[in-house]
Amino acid sequence: MKFSSKIFALILLANIVLACNNSNSSKEKSTEQKETTKSKTTEQVFLSSVEDIHKKEKFFSEDIVSYQITYQFGNLKDELKVRAATDLSLIEITSKNFGKSYYNGKNILIDAMANMGDREAKRNFQLVFFYHAFFHLDENEYVLSPIQETTFFDGNFKQIHTKNEAFHTAFFPNEVSFLVEGRTNMMKGLQMKTSLLGNNRTAQNIHLHYDRFITVNHIPVSLNWKFYPENNFEEKAILGEAQITKIKYYSAEQLQLSIPENTKKIKNSPIL
Repeated sequence: MKFSSKIFALILLANIVLACNNSNSSKEKSTEQKETTKSKTTEQVFLSSVEDIHKKEKFFSEDIVSYQITYQFGNLKDELKVRAATDLSLIEITSKNFGKSYYNGKNILIDAMANMGDREAKRNFQLVFFYHAFFHLDENEYVLSPIQETTFFDGNFKQIHTKNEAFHTAFFPNEVSFLVEGRTNMMKGLQMKTSLLGNNRTAQNIHLHYDRFITVNHIPVSLNWKFYPENNFEEKAILGEAQITKIKYYSAEQLQLSIPENTKKIKNSPIL
C-alpha cells in the first residue's frame, strides 16, 4: 500500500513539473511573439499586411511559377517566357528576340548561344522584378521611409519609399516606392528610376500602374502593366505596356530548372 502511495506521489509530482514547464514554455513563446511585433516598425507592419492581401505565404508554398511577359516600349518589343523558383533561387528567361538568360540566386547569366548584351539581360530581369515585387515588400534588408498619403490615378494611396541594402542586388532596384491603394490595401503601382525602358539609355523616374487583377491558385496577379513618366498619366505620354499571360504553378518534381555550364556572368551592378 505504501509502495502504491509512493508511485502515485511520484506521478503527481511529475505531472506538476510538466505542467509548469508547459506553462513557462507558453509564456516564453508569447513573450517572443510580443517582442517580434514590437520590433517591427509601423511601415513594416503595414507592408506585411499588404503582402498578406497578395497571398505571399500561399505564393511561397508553391515551388515554381511560369508566366509570359509580352512588352513594348516604343519600337522595342519582345516576348519573355519566364520559369522561376518562387524564392528566386533559380530563374530561366527565354527571350523571343535574344535567347536565354538565367539567375542562380546571386548572378545574372547569359547563355552562350544568346544574342544579348548586359542591357538586354537586365531589362528582362527588371520585368521579372515587377512581377515578384508583391511578395517582397517587407524585407529585412530594406530601409523604409515613413508612410505618405498620395494621389495615384485619381485614387487615394499610401506610398512607402524603400532603399535596398542587400536583397537580390543582381536585379532588384536600389530604390523603389510602393504605392498601396487605400480602398483595397493592394499594391497597385510603384515609382522608381530606370534607364531600361526602350533604347534611350538616359535614366528617368517612372510610374508603373498595375491593372486588371485576377487570381491564379488563389494568388492575385496583375495582367496589364502601364509605364508612365513620373506623375504624367496621360495616355499620350505612356512609355510602354506589358501583358502577363500563361501563369502556371508547378512542384519541383513537375518542372525541374537547371543552368547550363556554357553561360557567362554579367556585371552585378544595380539595375537602372
